[in-house]
Amino acid sequence: MSQVTDYNIANASGASVRTDLNAVFDAIKTLNSGSSDPSNTEAFMPFVDTGDGNKLKIRNSSNNGFTTIGPVDTPNLGLLATSGGTLTGALQLPVGSATAPSINFGQTNTGIFKGSSNNRVSFTSAGTQVFFVDSNGININSSKEVRWKDSNNTQYIGLKAPSNITNNFTLTLPDEDGTSGQALITNGSGTLSFASPNSGAADLTGNTLASGVTASSLTSVGILNGLIVKDASGSDPTATFQHSNIDVLGEVFRIARTDSEGIRYHSIKAQSSSTQSNNLISFHLHDGSGNPFTGQQEVLKLQGNKQVSIPGTLDVTNNITAAKAQVNSIIPKNGLPSGASGGIIQIVQTLKTDAFSTTSASFVDITGMSLTITPQSSTSKILIDVIINNGAKAGSIGGVRVLRGSTPVGISTAVSSNRVNATFSATATNNATVNTFGAKFIDSPATTSATTYKLQVYISDHIVNTGSFHLNRTQMSDSEDSDRMIGAISSITAYEVTV
Repeated sequence: MSQVTDYNIANASGASVRTDLNAVFDAIKTLNSGSSDPSNTEAFMPFVDTGDGNKLKIRNSSNNGFTTIGPVDTPNLGLLATSGGTLTGALQLPVGSATAPSINFGQTNTGIFKGSSNNRVSFTSAGTQVFFVDSNGININSSKEVRWKDSNNTQYIGLKAPSNITNNFTLTLPDEDGTSGQALITNGSGTLSFASPNSGAADLTGNTLASGVTASSLTSVGILNGLIVKDASGSDPTATFQHSNIDVLGEVFRIARTDSEGIRYHSIKAQSSSTQSNNLISFHLHDGSGNPFTGQQEVLKLQGNKQVSIPGTLDVTNNITAAKAQVNSIIPKNGLPSGASGGIIQIVQTLKTDAFSTTSASFVDITGMSLTITPQSSTSKILIDVIINNGAKAGSIGGVRVLRGSTPVGISTAVSSNRVNATFSATATNNATVNTFGAKFIDSPATTSATTYKLQVYISDHIVNTGSFHLNRTQMSDSEDSDRMIGAISSITAYEVTV
């Protein structure tokens, strides 16, 4: 091991020059080895650092530091040989891309790369990313297949995603095998299980089908016309599946029965011509006379717009019992007369049993005489029915009006100027009597929002010094305790009526 302060051979005596040369040669022979960096360095100078595990180092081109190559006591200086070996540290590669992967196998655009996305390892073939692995698992791009080859690697089974997927979903396999004949089904949330499938074409075996129906006749199940189901005693030489598209009044299902006159058929038919509804199924029952195929009467129609119609007259021999009948309209069989409304959809009522009094000469709310109704249709009408019982100071003149929200409705237009238009009068002639007043009218709110109706009253003092209004009692109830002083009730009722 030897280092020199410099590589200059100074002029001196022969012995001194020889000493300098030997020192320089020793330094060269030992690659400037020492436990610290040489004191006089040059770019590209080799150096074995005995203080750092005998590692070979070389001075960089800027002559401002050494680059470590590897320990000289380790084969191949600790570097991975081209013939292979074991890395003890991490191998860091460039991120690469689909067309220039970080690792390739002789084909520069086929291999493995990271790309711009973190936490992802991608695999590319011929410059196209085929799949990648991330924290979610294996992701296969562009509807590529996963293929399972047979033992000869000649045939395969492939699975792939469709070209367009509306929403992401995951299918979770069951945790155990099913039994013979079961199939994988989903619960609608991605969880798969083994279960027996619903009965289908596979169940049409044995005596279920009429004779003459073969497996080949089931090949066009999607366009069957004329499936015939017979009873035990029926026989029908024409019992076959007809492989033709349903046209006008195509018979799609037939049930045979046998009576004293022979075989009769009931059927379900589809109407699909330009002259019929495109979304209509009709049910036909045989009337017991005529040809077995033609002696049928239409008894019920179901239409795609959710309408059910019964041709002719519905004759109900016994009562029809139902837990609840829900309808949006009750219309007479011959329709409504012009300007008339239909049935009642809902009723809302406020009943007031306590008293209310006022001497206001302008309209004020009658406390407790309001209601809120939410129409089911914007075309519905609202029938308002108001009944009040009131007493007043004799000679008081007043009126009651109805408001929808803050808008008066059902208001007279008979008077003008200082005169007051109201819904109805509330005038008293006797201090000790209760008078009944009221009105009915139809309002058109044209909304499906919650709508409030309320009553307001005013009392004029034109005849008496101070008029008064007393709801549900007489004016004298405060001053006289007598069986002549009557208490009553008042109400406001709203009926939603169909048009």
